[in-house]
Amino acid sequence: IKPNSGQRSLPPVPKPRDVVPPFIRNPYLERNSEGVSCFQSAQPCLPRRPYQRFKWEYKQQERLGHGYFSEVWKVQHRISGKHYAVKTNADIIVSIPSRNIWLNEIQVLAAVEGHPNVITMHDAWFEPYTQGTDCDGEKCYIKMELCSESLQNMFRKKVQFREQDLLKIMQQIASALKHIHSLDIIHMDVKPDNIYQSQNGEFKLGDFGLSSLKDGRRLGNSEGDSKYLAPEVLRRDPSLSTCKDKIDLFALGATIYELASGTELPKNGPVWHEIRQGKLMIMPQISVRFQALLKKLMHPDPTQRPTADALLKSPLLTSISVPATSSSSSTASSASLSSSYLG
Repeated sequence: IKPNSGQRSLPPVPKPRDVVPPFIRNPYLERNSEGVSCFQSAQPCLPRRPYQRFKWEYKQQERLGHGYFSEVWKVQHRISGKHYAVKTNADIIVSIPSRNIWLNEIQVLAAVEGHPNVITMHDAWFEPYTQGTDCDGEKCYIKMELCSESLQNMFRKKVQFREQDLLKIMQQIASALKHIHSLDIIHMDVKPDNIYQSQNGEFKLGDFGLSSLKDGRRLGNSEGDSKYLAPEVLRRDPSLSTCKDKIDLFALGATIYELASGTELPKNGPVWHEIRQGKLMIMPQISVRFQALLKKLMHPDPTQRPTADALLKSPLLTSISVPATSSSSSTASSASLSSSYLG
């Protein structure tokens, strides 16, 4: 860390003896009453001779994805032979704020576990990152269930999503959102990159790195991907205090809209603003009822959007049998976003 940078650096590695890490209270688990606040006890306790658990216990086989801050690897446990997905930081952790961001995701995953449409976390840990004999910082590892691929990968491969496929995705991610919202947690980053198809064809919501409690508390402060961002987030709408869960519903609608249109949503510009004014492209390949449901999910006024529970009870999702998704690749519709709109 550069001098006078304003960030607190991680403390030096303890030399006299190894220190047992303190118990850290998980604010997302209401029943968890022991321990201290994660805002106060996020400092690491590093051993004098770092044990590199990840390298010793797992064999890296394939990098499944990567971004500016993290990367995900397919790994195999060296003893059991089982495969997992492991998410880790792209750069070493050298500050307490950076460590808190990873700690936040771990704690959220622990709180939301047990739902069939939420990614399962099996384990998580921090370990020292060393070069030679010096400890330069930390690496975080989050071990999760291994899925087949993300919706984003399917979209890039031009998988053609039928209406029934889209309804299945909507239904299952809405179920995940109902679960996490019941725990007063907001995902804040619903998008194709963070929705995964499991080995048995079910869809699961993952990547809780930007999640927060409904009261606004969280360790990170990013607003998520602008392509799926609800308009009230940018304008700091007063309704955020009572309708924060509707941010996730707008993002789910934008995700399904992108898959249905077969065209990537813009990050900014005139069409970006038109979408947030409720002007959606007419898509003849899906039913009018389905398009009307998408318009509700992406309504400019968050109070007019359905909750996850109301969405699951909508006639379109309750009356239509949704078969397994076909993963065969074919060229999706390439209709331009600048064509006719639903006013």
